Amino acid sequence: MYQEGDEIGIVNLMNLVMPRSAYKMNRWLWEYKNNPYGYLIVVAEHNGNIVGHMGLFLIEIKVGNKIIMGSQACDLCVHPDFRRQGMFLAIGKALMRKASDEGVFLTYGFPNEPAYYGHIKYGWFDVFKIPNAFIYFNTYNALIKKYEKLRRIENLTKPLSKILDYYFLKCTRTLQRDFLSINNIKISKVSYLDENINKFWCNVSKDYDIIVVRNSKYLNWRFFDRPNVDYDVFLAEKAGQIEGYLVSTTSKSERMKSGWIVDVLSTSEDVFLKLICIAIEHLIKQSVDSIECLMPKNHVWYKTLKKTGFLFLHPLRKRFIARINSPQFIQAYKKEKEWYVTYGDSDWM
Repeated sequence: MYQEGDEIGIVNLMNLVMPRSAYKMNRWLWEYKNNPYGYLIVVAEHNGNIVGHMGLFLIEIKVGNKIIMGSQACDLCVHPDFRRQGMFLAIGKALMRKASDEGVFLTYGFPNEPAYYGHIKYGWFDVFKIPNAFIYFNTYNALIKKYEKLRRIENLTKPLSKILDYYFLKCTRTLQRDFLSINNIKISKVSYLDENINKFWCNVSKDYDIIVVRNSKYLNWRFFDRPNVDYDVFLAEKAGQIEGYLVSTTSKSERMKSGWIVDVLSTSEDVFLKLICIAIEHLIKQSVDSIECLMPKNHVWYKTLKKTGFLFLHPLRKRFIARINSPQFIQAYKKEKEWYVTYGDSDWM
C-alpha cells in the first residue's frame, strides 16, 4: 500500500508511461491526498523505485435509496521494463481486496482497450458503452484529428466539411433561439456552490437509481479545487430555487480546440435545454471547433440532447465497467438504464 513519500515516484512513473498527461504533483495532491472522501493506492516497487501503480479515489454513490462508499479506479500504469509479468493483475487484486476490507462496496472505471481485458480477468463486468454526443463547428479539423488519412483527399473533405459546418451552426442558432427564450429560468455563472445545492441534490436524486452523489462537498472538490483545469459552472434557478447546473470546459490540441459539457443535472427538460443552450453559446464564443459530451442512451436526456443539435457518434463510445468488492453488496447493477454517467464521473476532464 501507498506510504508517505511514494507520490514522487508515482508522479514520475505516470509521466514515463503517459507522457501526454503531463501529470503534476498538484494534481496528485488534489486527486488523492486532498480528496474529502479519501483514497486507496497500491504500488509495486523494485530496488526502491516505483514501477507499478493503481489508485482509487473514493466517492459516495447513491444506489437505490442508499448511499454507499464507492470509488473510481484510475491511473493504472506499469513501467515498460516490467510488463507481461502479471503485475497488472497482482496490483488490481491487491487493491480490490483492500477496498473490500475498507468497506468500499462498488468501484467503476473507464478503461482503454488493453486495461479493459485485464480488468475483466479479475471480476469486473461490462455495464455499457456510453455514446459520445457531438456538434462540429470546424468539421475538417475534427475529422483530421481522428482520421489522419483524410488529409490525402482534402480537396474533397474541405468543401464537404464547410457544408457540414454551415448546417451545424444554422441548426444550433435556430434551436438556441427557441430554447434560450424559455422564461422564468435564471442562469448565472458561479465560482462556488453553497449548501443550497444540497437541497437541489436531495430533490433531483430521487430520479436516479445509481449516481455519484453530487452535493456541495463533492462538486466543489471536483470542479473548483482541481488544479490546471478551468471549469465554467452555470447554475439554473427558478423562483429562487436551484433547478439545475452545468459544467463546461475547453481543451486545446495541436489541431483543434474542443469544448466539453462535463456534467449536467436538472429537475426538468426546460431547465436542461436552457443550460445546454447557454453552454453552447458560451463555448462558441471561445471559438471551439467542436463540443462533445457523454450521455447514456437509455436516459431521458439522450433524446433531449438531440433537440439541441447534438449527434451521437456510436463508434467512439466509451467503455464503462464496474466491480462489486464486498459480498454484503450483492446487487450486480449491470443494466445501462440504472446508471447516470457523464464526463464529470471520469478523471479525463
